[in-house]
Amino acid sequence: MANQGHELRAVYSLAGGIVALGTLFVYLASNGTSAKARKANAKLPSGPKQHFALGNVFNFPKDRWYEAFTSWGKEYGDIVYVNLAGVHMMVLNSLEAVQELTVNRASIYSERPYTVMSNDLMGQGFTMILSSTGPNFTEQRKVFHKFLGKQAISNYDGLIQRHTKDFIEQIDEFVGDPYDPLMKSAGDILTTIGYGEKINSLDG
Repeated sequence: MANQGHELRAVYSLAGGIVALGTLFVYLASNGTSAKARKANAKLPSGPKQHFALGNVFNFPKDRWYEAFTSWGKEYGDIVYVNLAGVHMMVLNSLEAVQELTVNRASIYSERPYTVMSNDLMGQGFTMILSSTGPNFTEQRKVFHKFLGKQAISNYDGLIQRHTKDFIEQIDEFVGDPYDPLMKSAGDILTTIGYGEKINSLDG
């Protein structure tokens, strides 16, 4: 029994050491990125208060994120900086900020994070949502703008109006949070544009 007690204490000590090292690594990685930004004279946008090692992990919204982001936008501005245990994110809270950073400066800010699971093991690295700047991304972006750019989007006015009318009729006597029917309506529009038909409610 004494030996088992020693073994358990050893296991707990090892586990505690691993957790401590992991926390230290995240802390150093996070500070390292911030230090690089400071060295490059790059000032990060304002954002909610961070934990010293895990950043905004504890105060990042788990649901109803749109309400939290709106609140942050009012307090910190159109561009809000968030650090999730070393993963650095910017929350854009206005159409102007989205237009400026993702359209006007797309060649600077269109880089995607690389992950072995998604890019290599799942073979999805070629898709527009995961591919980084390069010939493949440029070609896909051209096709995307051809069918969903400012000049092309007016072709879908009738479709959008029909779905909007259906949505208004659905929530006319709806009681409760309209988030789910709103998301379904938006999803119906996107899937109809992309695939020619909306998702049947029986399909989930």
